[in-house]
Amino acid sequence: VAGSGKTILALSQAQRFARMGRKTLLVCYNSPLAGWLSEQLPEQYSKKITISTYHRLCREMCRVAKLPFPASSFNQDFWDADAPELLLQAAETVDDSRLFEAIVVDEGQDFRDLWWISLDRLYRRSLTKRPLYVFYDPQQNIYIDRLAIPAELGPAFPLPTNCRNTRKIASFCADLVHIEPKVHEEAPEGQNPVFVEVHDTKDIRGQARKFVQNWCLRDRGGLEPRQIAILTPRHNALKWPNRFGNIPLVHEDLDRWQANKGILVTTYRRFKGLEADAVVLAGVPCPESDLHYSYADHYVACSRAKHLLAVVYLAQ
Repeated sequence: VAGSGKTILALSQAQRFARMGRKTLLVCYNSPLAGWLSEQLPEQYSKKITISTYHRLCREMCRVAKLPFPASSFNQDFWDADAPELLLQAAETVDDSRLFEAIVVDEGQDFRDLWWISLDRLYRRSLTKRPLYVFYDPQQNIYIDRLAIPAELGPAFPLPTNCRNTRKIASFCADLVHIEPKVHEEAPEGQNPVFVEVHDTKDIRGQARKFVQNWCLRDRGGLEPRQIAILTPRHNALKWPNRFGNIPLVHEDLDRWQANKGILVTTYRRFKGLEADAVVLAGVPCPESDLHYSYADHYVACSRAKHLLAVVYLAQ
């Protein structure tokens, strides 16, 4: 489930392989998540573990193999099908030393059939055993129609306990996808999520400002900017101001956010795999009222909040 520690376990498993002397690939879908993983990796493992998103891996392997990589951010077919085909070609070309002895995948629910085939070619050619660990949440499947987890992995080991959210937030998130809420025994009860419905996009920003000020101002909540994220359904940073009064906002810049330079404004998809103490989910439609926003999307977005969650719905 969301918040069960999959990403921490994935990083730990990669380090375990590295301690065994194996050159290891730790790969995920989301770029900010890969950045966070890289920051958490102890220096002693940096030569044994490669951390990358899947598509960055495709680009880098093609660079090493001297293959063209005609990427276009507007061509989804390229990223879904052409990029893995190029990775397959690159894996056949590069020196064996560039390949891996173990692979760990986080966000496995986001990987397509062909992606798994291409990853399988990234093992060193002389290996008889090819260790593969995959961490995934079937309820966070928001990019593909059906799960494509390799069948040869066998039955999954379930991680049913939410160790991230308060009991109130965990219960709300579990209800969204019809699973039983299980939380760590020391999880605080917390506050109920707060819901507001607006009818105008300007009111989205106004409501977000109220929540942020209530959480941040020292005579109220006293939270630091790095503890708060404003998550939106689409990339629309230009429509957000640079400040809410004396509270700065940073757009799409996780480094500045983590350095406490401002409250982060980003999309919930870009923030997938990450977390914040307090989250404003700003301007989302009611789940299933929009073709591009399902209950799985809502589950992903809301489960980013550890302690405080405010949802500003935009009426359709």
